[in-house]
Amino acid sequence: MTSQHSHVFPGISRVARTFPDKTAIVTPDGPVSYADLMARVQGAAHLIASSCTSEAARVAVLSGDRFDCIVALLACLKIGASFCPLDAGQSDALLAAKLNALHADVILDATGRIETQANARHWANLTADAETPTPWFDAPAYVFFSSGTTGPQKAIVGTQKGVKHFVDWERQALAINADVIASQIVSPVFDAFLRDVLVPLTAGGTLVLAPDAEAILDPASLRNWLREARVSLVHTVPSIARPLMASLSGSADLPDLRLMALSGERITRADVAQWLEHFGTRARLFNFFGPSETTMTKLFHEVTPADLDQPSVPVGQPLPGVTLTLRDTDGNEVPRGARGELFIETEFGTLGYLDAAMSEGVFDVLDTDTNLRRYRTGDMCSINENGDVLFFGRGDDVVKVSGVRVDCVAVEIALQRVTPETPVIVTAHRDARGATALHAL
Repeated sequence: MTSQHSHVFPGISRVARTFPDKTAIVTPDGPVSYADLMARVQGAAHLIASSCTSEAARVAVLSGDRFDCIVALLACLKIGASFCPLDAGQSDALLAAKLNALHADVILDATGRIETQANARHWANLTADAETPTPWFDAPAYVFFSSGTTGPQKAIVGTQKGVKHFVDWERQALAINADVIASQIVSPVFDAFLRDVLVPLTAGGTLVLAPDAEAILDPASLRNWLREARVSLVHTVPSIARPLMASLSGSADLPDLRLMALSGERITRADVAQWLEHFGTRARLFNFFGPSETTMTKLFHEVTPADLDQPSVPVGQPLPGVTLTLRDTDGNEVPRGARGELFIETEFGTLGYLDAAMSEGVFDVLDTDTNLRRYRTGDMCSINENGDVLFFGRGDDVVKVSGVRVDCVAVEIALQRVTPETPVIVTAHRDARGATALHAL
């Protein structure tokens, strides 16, 4: 076990002790100070700890309120439980299947949908202060289910070690400090939620929650919200950023924006050209790359005008502590410039899938003491003369649509059930702006 200073939560706790009255989160209902946030987190931590018999408990979180999810995340990080967010809008059948896979020790439910289960606890039951234990550094810290249609839902298990490695890196690499005002856009059921929440809060900054879905999905509403909230840091996917950029008349429409980090989908040269037209060098644009199986981002690239001359916008170079190899179909490393499948090797990744059988052939455990693992991504890439990785697509039928993994074959099978007498072929196409859509023939 390591010192508590090796964990994520103590950094936020120190900020709260130093600046208790500073606004930590702006919710649709108003601002929440660091002191008030910590009080809420302590109540949730006590509820979880008093409801669990295991020190490595899994906590399923079912709420449509993003602030609830943030409180639950921080409470889990505080006591060493696994944060397991579930979509409050999913079907009863899918929810039941995920709960069955999780074997959650406790369920924090703000919806009332599962209040009859013995291990369900409602948010109204939060209690006052209580002592909580220091978590284990390499113990499971979260479980996120893989997105999209790529076969059975895979539950990915991550650690505080992997989370802290990325959060510390981004704060330092992007020079994020207590002045940052960050937007929170991504759904809590994606692992990027960890990045959205923990980067600004560990920096002592302010996190602003979107008031509603329209503020995210409608470009004009998103632009107005970001401007009125004076947001300086945005994490999102290109399919959200693209229409936002198209809605701008210039950088004056977002005068406080200083950093934007895109991930989850391919950035095109048209995206780069539009960004440079609006912002030039006044604000910085980053391309983050990495599957959820390796803990959020493992490669990064700061976009420059030189990217307009590349065959594709680089996904960049590895974070410290990350080793990359490109291999052919026989498992041999390919020379620089040649295309091959990307393998990511790091001790700051995840523990693999909750169902260990799903990890076979995908994860190789190289050192159990440090959690050094090699992950086979399925992404086809090359490395250019500058050492930057270029992404060219998948080696299978999986594509990304709005940041979600979609297996074209799985969609074909689903459509075939509707039209059993008519053959169906599903293909992915990108428009002139780089947005991906599925076409069924």
